[in-house]
Amino acid sequence: MKKKICIVPLVIFSLLLIGARPLKNFNSPSFFDLNEQAIIKNGDFIENGVKMNYCSKVDIETEYKRLLKEFKKSETENLQFSTNKIMYKDSSKDIKVILWKENNKTMVEIIVINKNSSKSSLSLKKELEKLQNNNSNEENYFAFIKGKIEEESYEKTKEMLMDSIKKNTLEELDIQNGYVATARFKDNQRVNIGYMKYDSGRQIIIGTPIIFVTY
Repeated sequence: MKKKICIVPLVIFSLLLIGARPLKNFNSPSFFDLNEQAIIKNGDFIENGVKMNYCSKVDIETEYKRLLKEFKKSETENLQFSTNKIMYKDSSKDIKVILWKENNKTMVEIIVINKNSSKSSLSLKKELEKLQNNNSNEENYFAFIKGKIEEESYEKTKEMLMDSIKKNTLEELDIQNGYVATARFKDNQRVNIGYMKYDSGRQIIIGTPIIFVTY
């Protein structure tokens, strides 16, 4: 089902959040992984990323100190930290950690944005898993891939993506410089898709189940 409308980019996010569910099984290759590989192969990789949310059984100060210690083991430079926040940035990745209290629980959100094409979303997720311990529970993961697609590869990449989508689940919405869509892959994973056309060329972004960055 396709609707035509002209909307500004900021409105996109309210559309993409509808019906969002976090990743449940992200340990084995999925339709998302296959499409990510196709974007990297047929286009120019821009970035990918993973967001991990979890709840910790310990108090916020204890969890903050534990995470900061873990980061200091490998990221001795470019590391910034303040009250309940940890940040790291270099030429290939950007990491942000935020902790807060919610209903007497310690909540943690870690986002890593990667610009190294050799790092898949699956490998990023496995790296984030290592930051958890026995006190972590209620883990949720979100992932995205963004790439630039050349005109000659556009139809091929789009065809593979459409072949991955479960029948009768695709809903599209035209926007000013492209379109956005929600659907389910054949493995039943909810997905959001954005196709944008800029002066510099076409871009595609796929998020499971939401796209948590601007584009």
